[in-house]
Parts: sequence; structure tokens; C-alpha cells
Amino acid sequence: MSKEYRSSFSSAMRRVTLLSLIFSLIGNTLYYATAYSMTILHGVVTLLILIGVLYTIAIVRSFSGLYWYFPLFIPVLWIPLTVILTYGLGLLFPLSEEATSRGLLVIYIHGLNLCTVAASAFMGMFVKGLLYILGRMNKE
Repeated sequence: MSKEYRSSFSSAMRRVTLLSLIFSLIGNTLYYATAYSMTILHGVVTLLILIGVLYTIAIVRSFSGLYWYFPLFIPVLWIPLTVILTYGLGLLFPLSEEATSRGLLVIYIHGLNLCTVAASAFMGMFVKGLLYILGRMNKE
């Protein structure tokens, strides 16, 4: 592997890891917001659609060129990062032990966020492919 490919590979991996971490932090923020105020649950789908659009924009702007398929690794890295962050944030910011539905809430919110992350990764790759095709058609 030449030095140019190695540097672009490590740059793409850093972007994947950073985006996975950011998406996980957003999901944990949404979980904590929902845990403190259940009224957020009424608009959580709309909120996740807006977050998904932002995820897609971030993916489209971050990946191109040789490692165009790297957004597929974002949901894969998102899972362990979310588990680690949820556990760590639970130690730093413990929620009250009164509510027994916190486990279901974490599964619900993070499950929806995982679907949003995966859909955004595919949508970002789709949009990037369309932009590539349109760019090729304009050159001809």
C-alpha cells in the first residue's frame, strides 16, 4: 500500500469513527432528553427524520473518492460506541431508580436511532452516487 493510499485510508477511518461517535452522542442526548421529559416521545419520529437528514448531509460531505463505501461501517461502529457511551453516561449521570421503563426506553430510542443511522448511511451513498453520475453526465 503506497503512502498516498495509506493516508487516505486512515483519513476515511478517522471520519467513520468520528461520525459514529457523534451519531452515538446525539442518540444518547436524545435518550437522556426523553428520559427526563416523556413529551419528546410524541415527536420522536419527526425529530429522528430531521436528525437523519443531518446525518445524510454529514455523510455526503465527508466521503468521496476511493473509499466511497466507508459509510457502511458507521452503523457497525455505532453499536459498540453507543453501548460504551450509554454505560459511561449512566455512571456519570445516573437516572432515578424509580422508573422501571428506562430499559425499554433505551432500546426504543437507540433502536430508532440505529435505523436512522443505517438509513442515512445508505441514503448518503445513494446521493453521492447520483452526484457522481450527474457530474459525469455534465462532463460529456
